[in-house]
Amino acid sequence: MEGEATTLVVFTVDNDGKPRAGRFRAEDANLALKAARLLGYQTEYTDAPAVIANLSEGNVFAPASKFIRPVLPSIFVLVQPAVNPDQVPSTGREDR
Repeated sequence: MEGEATTLVVFTVDNDGKPRAGRFRAEDANLALKAARLLGYQTEYTDAPAVIANLSEGNVFAPASKFIRPVLPSIFVLVQPAVNPDQVPSTGREDR
């Protein structure tokens, strides 16, 4: 397993257009992966310190709305590098 990423990251854009993401420990990864698939969320494994340090730990036993937490668009871009920054949803804070 050497060289393989071990931290599961789950991410999505919620119904309000806000990005959400969370990380899961190895012992919760299988259950979190199943829940993410049922909810239609995206997943990836990573060991990138910038991603792990900026995400809260997800909760596999929480309801869907609390499974992963809202994150800033700048963090969401770290989670999903392929996302075009122009397509990352706004939190509305920039408009104030």
